[in-house]
Amino acid sequence: SVSSVYNEIAAEIRRHGLTAACAVFPSPTLAARMVHQDWSLFHADLVLPMAYHSFYNEPATWAADITSTAMQETEGRIPMAPGVHLPDIPAAELPAHLDRLRATGVHGIGIFSDDELTPEHLGAIKHWKSAAY
Repeated sequence: SVSSVYNEIAAEIRRHGLTAACAVFPSPTLAARMVHQDWSLFHADLVLPMAYHSFYNEPATWAADITSTAMQETEGRIPMAPGVHLPDIPAAELPAHLDRLRATGVHGIGIFSDDELTPEHLGAIKHWKSAAY
């Protein structure tokens, strides 16, 4: 199964003193249904659920909702840093989006972007970080 292969790879990664992390579909149940990959069985040090609301035709608030669902499905065993698909979030809405994700109790937040990191997005992230800490 995908889980056993991942767990073997993760064990080897750890033997080299590294962290075993992976980007996954938004929740174990959704992943199992869509790609037959129940990542709740992964022995990961960190998962980055790709909580890309636009990929599922959902409102931006869905990202925090599906992250909470994933945390419940894994019973908090796997540290999470949900992924934000930057092109989906206007810079002006980014701080509120990050706040909603952080409020779920995640261990971090991943920012996924190719060349869509605009100066406005970067400014919003810097402002959010300074206000949050």
